[in-house]
Parts: sequence; structure tokens; C-alpha cells
Amino acid sequence: IAAARAAEPRDLRLIRALCERAGHAFDRRTAASKVDYGGEQIWGYFFVTDRGPHFMIDLGSRALMFPTTDGRVVDPSAVIAEVTAGHETE
Repeated sequence: IAAARAAEPRDLRLIRALCERAGHAFDRRTAASKVDYGGEQIWGYFFVTDRGPHFMIDLGSRALMFPTTDGRVVDPSAVIAEVTAGHETE
């Protein structure tokens, strides 16, 4: 299982790491869409946990997990979990 997880796409590894950090059970990845974060359009990756829908943004050196909202603008104060990118398989 560890080898299969290590071979997963970066976004999925980061989502799994964020779920673990937040104490959520990952269910499935659902979609990706551009979101506004600090005035910049970046990709948001949507997924479902045992606690409902969430999304992740990958900032390169770190990834952040947020609750899903109706808007496309990310509220930085709503962050649920953060992981350092590159360490998600440790």
C-alpha cells in the first residue's frame, strides 16, 4: 500500500496528508477549479471527508485545507489544516 500511495499524484498525496493532520477520514476527490487566494487565481482541489466537502490549495511549499464555501474566494482565516509540501508521505 505504501508504494501505491507514494505513486499517487501530488494533489492526492497532499489531500490525504491534510485529512490526516485534521483528523478527517478521506473519502474521495471530486473536482478541481480555479479559486481566488490573495487576489491570485490558483487551483483548488475539491474532496469529501467523513465531515463533508472540503478543498485544498497547493501553494508550492505548503498546502492548505479549507471548508467548501459557495464562493470562489478563499478566506485565509478559515484554514482547517496545513502541511509542508514534499513531506506528505512521511
